[in-house]
Amino acid sequence: MQDIIVHLDEPASSEARLAVAKAVAGKFGARLSALFARSSSNYFDVTAGFPGDHVLAASRQARALFERECGPGGRWMELLHGEPDFLMQETAFCARYSNLTVLGQPDEGRHMPENLVERVILHSGAPVLVVPHHGRFETVGAHIMVGWNASRECARAVHDALPLLRKAASVTLAVMNAAIRPDGGRSEGLPPVAVLDHLAANGVAAGIENLVGEGVGAMDLLLSRAADVGADLLVMGASTHGPFSSFGPGFRHVLGHMTLPVLFSH
Repeated sequence: MQDIIVHLDEPASSEARLAVAKAVAGKFGARLSALFARSSSNYFDVTAGFPGDHVLAASRQARALFERECGPGGRWMELLHGEPDFLMQETAFCARYSNLTVLGQPDEGRHMPENLVERVILHSGAPVLVVPHHGRFETVGAHIMVGWNASRECARAVHDALPLLRKAASVTLAVMNAAIRPDGGRSEGLPPVAVLDHLAANGVAAGIENLVGEGVGAMDLLLSRAADVGADLLVMGASTHGPFSSFGPGFRHVLGHMTLPVLFSH
């Protein structure tokens, strides 16, 4: 994980996001790039394709924050066209050229499109780490919980998170699929593949818990259990069906109620 992008907009809402991105980059000695992007509220600026005064002022403030926190070693990038679809398209495109993109939790009143996170998760082809808009996070990735149901998206999330999982002090798999055995494997008579065995082969010693729940209730249970075990990072797949649904109530519930950083993969 050698190339990380963090999205910045307003300095006040960017500080916690930048701190998390800086901490993750520090674990790997990674290059950290800032991507400034902010919607414009001025119709004429958007129509003309020019940055308004508010966008330019926010860009200067965000750059000052980034340079103060990261020094000359960071890379600065900016999108000064405030049209929402353009911002989402370009942010997702830039994310394709990173190992990890760090975004903020959607929040009413912020100067970014509400569905930016979903667009980047679905169209970047790379993992996205979403940071809650409330709270400060002293550690990220020391104690990781993984939402696991053996879906393609969950497998992608685990593989994307392997660099972080290897460095974690503890990893707990929260299993939400009744067909999975306590060791993370399948029924007798089928090929003996199991998630714990696969993780061990990749240098990750993990524990496992079985959670029982459906839909939004399952997501509440997952977030609650992550808090109970002291997790500082949740890893989960973002799919278009099942209990981890990108466009369904489960995914939106996690996005709206998260109290810890969440790494999503699709």
